[in-house]
Amino acid sequence: MERNLKEVFHEAAQLPERDRATLAGLLIETLDPASELEVEAAWSEEIKRRLAEIDAGAVELIPWEEVRAELREAHRWYHERSPFKCHSIRPRG
Repeated sequence: MERNLKEVFHEAAQLPERDRATLAGLLIETLDPASELEVEAAWSEEIKRRLAEIDAGAVELIPWEEVRAELREAHRWYHERSPFKCHSIRPRG
């Protein structure tokens, strides 16, 4: 039985949040040929760089509440324009 992308998306959207996150990670891994060790090393360096910037006062930290509000707005914007309309997915709050 052949299923199209929209059907697969709708089915995946019904999964619990943790399962959706796991599925997203697994799908991303299929796109990236870099080894896990290379990715871990790159993230380690990025974390060190960002912490150094914070410690030096070179960057402004943004409060989580502000970031969350921006993410929710971006989600609403995308959802209004997405061809994958799924009414069971709504932002919390």
